[in-house]
Amino acid sequence: MPSLDIFRGDAFHMDTLSHTVNQMPRLETKLAAMNLFAQNGIRTTEMWIERQQGDLSLVQTRPRGAPSQQMRGDDRDALKFKVPHASLESTIYPDEVQDVRRFGSDNEMQSVQEVVNARMTKMRRHIDATTEHMRVGALKGQIRDADGSIIHDLHDEFATSPTKASFQFSDPAAKIRQSCLGVSRTIEDELGEEGHSGITAICGPMFFDALIDHPDVREAYARWQDGEALRNDPRAGFQFAGIEFVEYRAKTNGKNYLDPDDCLAFPRGTSLFIERYAPADWIGATNTIGAPVYARMAVDPEFERWAKVHVQSNPLPLAVRPSIVTHIEMA
Repeated sequence: MPSLDIFRGDAFHMDTLSHTVNQMPRLETKLAAMNLFAQNGIRTTEMWIERQQGDLSLVQTRPRGAPSQQMRGDDRDALKFKVPHASLESTIYPDEVQDVRRFGSDNEMQSVQEVVNARMTKMRRHIDATTEHMRVGALKGQIRDADGSIIHDLHDEFATSPTKASFQFSDPAAKIRQSCLGVSRTIEDELGEEGHSGITAICGPMFFDALIDHPDVREAYARWQDGEALRNDPRAGFQFAGIEFVEYRAKTNGKNYLDPDDCLAFPRGTSLFIERYAPADWIGATNTIGAPVYARMAVDPEFERWAKVHVQSNPLPLAVRPSIVTHIEMA
């Protein structure tokens, strides 16, 4: 049986090392950085969302002393959601460490623990990318798996319709500012009594470029750049007409989480975006509060010929009122 000695070769042995390059793919986690989704662990692999629906109506006046208008209680229901399970395993063999120098050094040997830590770090990045992909899906209204299949269709499960808007970038005379105000008003109408701390829109690069190049926006963007260029990248948050537009370029294996010409606008500071974590599928984690990520290592019990690394997460990000997210299309 051939050896799984993937690191054999002169390049990995002791020698003069002139330069090191750690080529890690770009990991986009802007939604995680925004803390948009309130995170908590749960003790079960399923979660329930309880809804209470009440309508606001005017009260008809009556003569004093007449019977009062009767008011009924609010309708309540509960929806059940299965929490997805994502896990990775990797086996490390002695030949991957034996006679191999430490990365970036020409006179130190690599330790098994270093290989384990590096492998876990790489696996954690895959898990983080997976969770971020689910967050974008929650904003879109469809949480999809890696193969494109639908895990949860939020509009179907919450019985809502997608909220859409269109920006007429093809028309130089279009009033984009008015379109932005329309998006804000739509979101606030969908929120009802729920307050918010601001509205953000994540945009694919094509949408973002069309936005800042439109005549109605160009001057405002130039002014924004004058002040912002000294501090940050304006693509990280350009304020226009009450909306913060953020360029969003997350992708995995060449597949975009958000299409280049898409834009999703949503309110911040609400209780309507949640992220729940179920326990790991280990005996010791049964019925405990779920953690964002679990990791452990198992060693060959007979001859210590291998060490197996396991990393998993059981996340479910949800927009519990999917209609508060407005999908803005280019036109």
